[in-house]
Amino acid sequence: MDLQASSRTTATLGVLALILVIGVFWALHSVSAPFPGRAAAPPICEDTSVSAGDTVQTGEVLVNVLNAGNRSGLADETRSRLTHFGFGEGDLGNAPSSKHLKRHMTAQVWAADPRSPAAKLVASYLGKHVTIKRHAVANGGITVVVGDGFHRVHRGLESIKAHAATTVCEPTATPNGANASAG
Repeated sequence: MDLQASSRTTATLGVLALILVIGVFWALHSVSAPFPGRAAAPPICEDTSVSAGDTVQTGEVLVNVLNAGNRSGLADETRSRLTHFGFGEGDLGNAPSSKHLKRHMTAQVWAADPRSPAAKLVASYLGKHVTIKRHAVANGGITVVVGDGFHRVHRGLESIKAHAATTVCEPTATPNGANASAG
């Protein structure tokens, strides 16, 4: 009898260990799987070709704003005013630390191509002392960097003519999240 009870205990422990191993593998698989029905976020803008002589309007330009100064809320306030004038709403953030960015600066426009009509259009809203710099923009569009010397967004050009063929990162959604192409 003792041998039979020992065999049953061993068999029971073996089955329980097998269930535990299967459970651990199933749990790891479930935790590492993507959530069902959850798609990747759509891009916030799409590159649109612009031919020489075409007009670029504010609604066709996505604007991201970075704060390089100490004034809290400056980037949000700047982006809000730019979207009020029709620009597409891009991302907000703090500017990376750099010897080229001074806290007291007014504003800079960063664009992959400083001659871009989109960059010039955005710059027209930022005053006389804005500079346009060649700078890679990670999420598309045009990036505005504002410092403590920047006071406010002014009405600028509503549109600008492209002097050469280029691309513009046109917003895919309006600020309230609706699709921009939906009536």
